[in-house]
Amino acid sequence: MSKKNYVPLLYSILSGALAFTIASIIVFVTVAFAERQLYQLLGLLGAYIFWIILFISSGTILLYRLVRRIMSLPRFAIAYSVSFVLYSLAWMMSYYNMRNSTGEWVGSLTGSFAIAISFAVFFALPQYIARWTLFFFVLHSIGYFIGSNVFAMAPSRETMILWGITYGLGTGAGLGFILYYVKEHFVLQKAQIS
Repeated sequence: MSKKNYVPLLYSILSGALAFTIASIIVFVTVAFAERQLYQLLGLLGAYIFWIILFISSGTILLYRLVRRIMSLPRFAIAYSVSFVLYSLAWMMSYYNMRNSTGEWVGSLTGSFAIAISFAVFFALPQYIARWTLFFFVLHSIGYFIGSNVFAMAPSRETMILWGITYGLGTGAGLGFILYYVKEHFVLQKAQIS
């Protein structure tokens, strides 16, 4: 990658972080203020499905601007939705099978791999699976575990929302990283056709 490409990459990472943080705040506010009620109303699985739908709907709208010049909203919505569902399933299966910090770490890794491989398959970019998994895992884990540790030290609605902010920043940065390479691939493809 040439030096001139680092600016768009950084822009994509920061834009992804900002966009997904907004989506994450929306979800974590509902956790902070209505978690118990959602569990009573929808059950554990239903509440998680509700939060996944919130992440997908808000994330699709907010992250689409990173790729709007290269693909339609429906195409992005499908790619992002499938990727986020697979990430969520991988994370939840790991966490609920281990139910401790090891489960969270394994969930972060398996979720990162799931999101990387699903974007790679959807956009026919298998050469990026390892890179995307690594970067998403590192960025996502930093955001998730900073928030998790702060919340564990002082559980409150405020620290739950702070967790949403740190999770959003890390996960969004990872998504921005992936979407940069998706966009770069489409731009190069278009240039070769012209």
